[in-house]
Amino acid sequence: MTDVQQLAVLGCGQMGIGIASVAAIQARIPRIVLVDVSAKQAERGRASLEEQVRKAAKYRRIEPRLVDSILDSVHIVHSIEELASAHTPDLVIEAASEDVDVKKRVFHALAKHLPLRTLLASNTSSISITTLARAAADAYTDPAEAAASAARVVGIHFFNPVQVMRLVEVVRALQTSDESVQRATAFAVACRKRTVLCVDTPGFIVNRINIVAMREAIRMAEAKEATYEDIDQAMMLGMRHPMGPLRLADFVGLDICLHVMESIYEATGEPQYAPPGLLLRMVHAGWLGVKTAKGFYDYRAKA
Repeated sequence: MTDVQQLAVLGCGQMGIGIASVAAIQARIPRIVLVDVSAKQAERGRASLEEQVRKAAKYRRIEPRLVDSILDSVHIVHSIEELASAHTPDLVIEAASEDVDVKKRVFHALAKHLPLRTLLASNTSSISITTLARAAADAYTDPAEAAASAARVVGIHFFNPVQVMRLVEVVRALQTSDESVQRATAFAVACRKRTVLCVDTPGFIVNRINIVAMREAIRMAEAKEATYEDIDQAMMLGMRHPMGPLRLADFVGLDICLHVMESIYEATGEPQYAPPGLLLRMVHAGWLGVKTAKGFYDYRAKA
């Protein structure tokens, strides 16, 4: 059973709203706060959350009578300072841009403005949780408080689409306490997810393994050793993957795939993680996959 009665999700993009939706629908968290500096993005996110809640009621995953109360429990703020002044979250999950400097600033601000009992989590797919815990510690000058602040930082890595994917990686930084791991795990289980525990290693478990297969698929495509379609079909039919690696890269976003490869390559120095030239060129061209309607596949006819 989770102790989270109030959840704040920082970032109202696809992942952030997906996390908020499973927290509302599956875990039935009584109060959810959406945090985004963009009022337009926050309202768009809330509309998406409302759509998901109504769809859950339509298909009887929740009782229709609960829709209004769930939606009434969702609040929007536009800064960490506003969050701290108006709400008292038990858990904050950061789902902002995959940029280490942005995330470090976010965790420093969260630690500075929220009480030490608030669990601070990141949904990052590749950035070091240990680095974010250090940023949370640096918000305090007292050594004991700094250590306590770092100990409350943990990775809670959901997968996209959050509503469908069953896995959550709970990632333990060097500083993370046993209590923080237990609280993070209990929250994920309340969201009806299966959890795995991983130390703060580059790429965690899934991306550390999967990004190698994705890189090799892109290298094969670049060398024209097989068509995009045949590469994907081979992995779907031969390895029972629900989606081929190139289609998956489009779905995730080629910019995000590039960032993950660069992060793991920088951390490990191992050549199997170095981004292929084709991926670099596609990102530079603005071909980022489904979100730009053009990646390895062309989605413009469906846009």
